Amino acid sequence: MAQSAAVYRVAMRPTHSVLAEVSRIPGVSVYVYSVVKAGDKAHTLVRCSLPDSRNAFQKVMETISRRDEVLEYRLIEKRSSSCTLLLTKNMCEFYEYTVAVERHTFFPYMIRKGVRSFYLMTAENPEELRRSLSRYGAVLSLEKMPLENTLEEVGRSILLSSLEGLLTPLQRRVLSEALRRGFFEWPRRVSLEELSRELGVSKVTLSEHLRRGERKLLRYLLDGLST
Repeated sequence: MAQSAAVYRVAMRPTHSVLAEVSRIPGVSVYVYSVVKAGDKAHTLVRCSLPDSRNAFQKVMETISRRDEVLEYRLIEKRSSSCTLLLTKNMCEFYEYTVAVERHTFFPYMIRKGVRSFYLMTAENPEELRRSLSRYGAVLSLEKMPLENTLEEVGRSILLSSLEGLLTPLQRRVLSEALRRGFFEWPRRVSLEELSRELGVSKVTLSEHLRRGERKLLRYLLDGLST
């Protein structure tokens, strides 16, 4: 009888990866949505979330363009807060391993600060899996996961990627800081004026970005619900 497959949550620091290099640009996160094998090449669909920096997008494109393994790249969509790209690369050993027919990689997965975090379903035991993955970089953690939890976490990754593309960098910043500082609690732990001083923006600008960010979040989360 064939050994049953299990799901593992893996975090690793790749030895050679153009996308890991892109993710080391301050404030940039990379979401890998698909990897399609085409002979000795791989087509990779990625979305990069961008920080509130004018040159972040330029740095992403420069990093990709100077890597020899990237044969071709196409910009599919550009927003102020994200960009979506289709890369054609030489097929690497990591892709060969993870997209093999006896394994299943859950998409999207995220690369942030040079660390690739992903879920893999395989019949290999943990020791074999760690040994195999170690050929492609440093395995920082490897944990067996229930399938239900895995699907929930992958769903959260999709949501996070969508929200990072939906909100502007400043909206992400003010909403995150407002939540952290207790602006949405009752009674509020921080006033609009205090928050504007801490963030270095005017009260009018802060109020506008909070309102627009909240509206985007609510519309995104509630539009699909039946009334």
